[in-house]
Amino acid sequence: MITSCPINCTNNPHLVFFKGKIRATFFVLTIFVRNYSSQKQNHMRKILSIGVVLSLMVAFSSCSSKPDDLPVSQNASATKSTSIIAAAGNTTSSEITFKLSDFSTLSKYVEWVESGLVQTTSVISVSGITSGQVVELTNVKLSLKSNSKTSLDLPTITANASFKELPQLNFLQKVLDEVVNKGISTVVLSYKATNDITTSVTFSMKIDGKFSF
Repeated sequence: MITSCPINCTNNPHLVFFKGKIRATFFVLTIFVRNYSSQKQNHMRKILSIGVVLSLMVAFSSCSSKPDDLPVSQNASATKSTSIIAAAGNTTSSEITFKLSDFSTLSKYVEWVESGLVQTTSVISVSGITSGQVVELTNVKLSLKSNSKTSLDLPTITANASFKELPQLNFLQKVLDEVVNKGISTVVLSYKATNDITTSVTFSMKIDGKFSF
């Protein structure tokens, strides 16, 4: 049985050379990994720095583009109407569309509008019904075209009338919110006429708003 190395392993030149190659290879790999890690970190730092600079540029640009005379808030009004002509027994619908540009007082600052608050002078009204004219509109309903669940029921209409209580103001606020957020809002008016309506009756919506910038 062999109990010891037949040659001097410590002084064997082949083994010494082999060990040297292992140490050299390990050293080179260590340097490569460190350099790669350092380059990767530097690359990430550059990307983050560029992102921060671009964000600051966008923020500065948006702030600096606002006009010097931009007010904190401004009042503006818009009125839209539709004509009611219907045959007895028919359910009819029509649309009323509000755009942000309809609030003409805002024309100079329209692109900086952030919110709008409906004022108590806003009103939904029916006009044009003459004393000798028989009109009865039932199932009168207003709803947002974009979301029919946002709606308002009005009472039966038999004469000229104005609606400006809290439920009506709340609905007009939702219309104004959509105008501010989307630039446009379309309201669908639906009703059923009990009698023939051959002489035009006017249905109007007036929104008075206080707009903030």
